[in-house]
Amino acid sequence: MRYSESGILSVAVSPDGRRVVVGGIDPTIRIWDLTDLGAAPVLLHNDDRVFASVALSPDGRFVVAGGADPLVFPWHLRVEDLIDLAKRTAGRNLTLAEWRLYFPDLPYHRTFPGLPDPDGLRARPPGTNQSSPEEQKTKPSPTPSGPEQRPDSPTQGRAVARRSG
Repeated sequence: MRYSESGILSVAVSPDGRRVVVGGIDPTIRIWDLTDLGAAPVLLHNDDRVFASVALSPDGRFVVAGGADPLVFPWHLRVEDLIDLAKRTAGRNLTLAEWRLYFPDLPYHRTFPGLPDPDGLRARPPGTNQSSPEEQKTKPSPTPSGPEQRPDSPTQGRAVARRSG
């Protein structure tokens, strides 16, 4: 495991001993899975912060981090918690444009059963391969256009984690 060229300021180990979280001089927290030391770490990133202190919640559901200012940043670690947060925040299913941004190679389907569909889209159950008329009108871009779409870029924000590669 290698942190980065910058220095380490804080290390925390999960209560179950399966993860180690490291914060340092750069604005990225790294989480390693101690059961798979060859795997790339999950990166949690915030462009304008140095995370001098990191901790894991006793139940392992959150990483919290802070620095020299009075702000504390929590990140959800469980996929189920992230899905629930997205559902509560959006209050609707993804639009076709949002779907294509995050899932460009998958056919559109309802992301949150029971919530309203975006205007003009008739969602279908997962696993249905027929394209809707809206999907047939335009095709997704074959190459990502922004840094948020690059699979190797660290995740920004407080509620998302992604494996680096």
